[in-house]
Amino acid sequence: MKFRIAAVFGVVASLVAAQGVLTYPDVFYYKFNEGSGQQVVNHAIPGGALYQPTFENANPLQWDSTTPALGGSAWKPAGLNRLLSNGPTKINQSYTIECWFKTPAAYVSGNLQRLFGDYSVSTFRAYIGFYGPGAYYLGGNVGSPALCAGCTTAQASAGVSANVYDGNWHHLALVFDQTAGTLTSYVDGNVDLSKTGVIAGTVAGTNFQLGGVVGAGTPVTGTIDEFRWWGEARSQAQIQASMSTELIPQVTNAAFYATTRTGNAPLLTTFKNTSSTPVAGGLTYAWDFENDGIVDSTLAEPCHVYLNPGIYTVSLTVTDAASGTSTATSANYVNVGAAGFTLATCGQGSIFIGAPPPPSGWAEGFTLVSFETSAPKGTGLFFGINPDSFTIFGITVPAGPGNPFHFVNVGIPSLYPDAPFTAPAGAVSGLVGLTMDAVVVYRDAIGGIINWTNVARVTF
Repeated sequence: MKFRIAAVFGVVASLVAAQGVLTYPDVFYYKFNEGSGQQVVNHAIPGGALYQPTFENANPLQWDSTTPALGGSAWKPAGLNRLLSNGPTKINQSYTIECWFKTPAAYVSGNLQRLFGDYSVSTFRAYIGFYGPGAYYLGGNVGSPALCAGCTTAQASAGVSANVYDGNWHHLALVFDQTAGTLTSYVDGNVDLSKTGVIAGTVAGTNFQLGGVVGAGTPVTGTIDEFRWWGEARSQAQIQASMSTELIPQVTNAAFYATTRTGNAPLLTTFKNTSSTPVAGGLTYAWDFENDGIVDSTLAEPCHVYLNPGIYTVSLTVTDAASGTSTATSANYVNVGAAGFTLATCGQGSIFIGAPPPPSGWAEGFTLVSFETSAPKGTGLFFGINPDSFTIFGITVPAGPGNPFHFVNVGIPSLYPDAPFTAPAGAVSGLVGLTMDAVVVYRDAIGGIINWTNVARVTF
């Protein structure tokens, strides 16, 4: 434990310039470059190792990969989801909160956007459009007053805050300087609102949230990019210097996320590497998928199959000969449930088919597939799928040991369905972009149906 704490402080020390100013966000840093999937990485150092974000619900995430403010994509909460930081709201010390934000259209009275906040500290939050088309920062606990807490609509209309509700990207920043006793907001690098005589709040919040605040209205309908929380007050010059550029840490930093974190056994998931290093290229990778000290893969973005139910801790160690080694560990990260039928892909035309243990007395079986997937999964009329020509084809395929379409029981545990069936990249490249449903049906020696599985769905 002492070594781990010392290592964290050592990393922080290496990120502090001679004048005592951070050069990389230390609490939260969401680049939103994922562009797809249901995961977002906290790139902050050391915050990324301490606070792993999740989303409020399972609503599919929406992304803007066409017109992001920076990088490859931006996150669109679309009124459907909020990001839960699982980390503190430290308004009881100096801080800088900044991001790029774009409203969906020009301002119309009543179109309120709750950008971020934490109601555990007396409704600390940021509003876009509350008193007009500007950005306002309200609430906070005792001793931490807000900017424009007493503003009226008339004051806002008179230009209390710059118009950011116009359908364009704007950079927003909020800075509390505990030493100077000031609270200042910026729009596009320019001072917007300011207050003096401000003292720190008495306590930190328990769960900072982005894209809205749970329990208060709906998530924002705008788009968010490049969100950063620094545990210090940054100057206007520093904000202007870095707001239009994605930041790169001055040390090697390991980071990753999994495309799938929950599901039935056997569970296949792809691990996405989001590590960074100040030196281009040269990173090596060591993945430990089961927290047993064994290196399971040295690929940059591997696929892994969890055969048994359980909760798994995952670690990635990256090494750069010029700038050192970094390890990211996500505790209790992958949750594998009871055995069930699963379909998955590692992309590039690959496929993974995993069946639960076959029932006793089975002699043969079929994996019935269909590309008629317009209905909700498992609601079809034929063993839960809606049959098409591919379903009929599977039924007519001659039986053979390990044949995934029509298999027979020969008592060999290494063959499908006793073991997963896998096909490498390129094997089903013609299916890329298509969605497929499948179900496994078992028959006995006289052709009677004795059991069938759940329906699984995959998009190639």
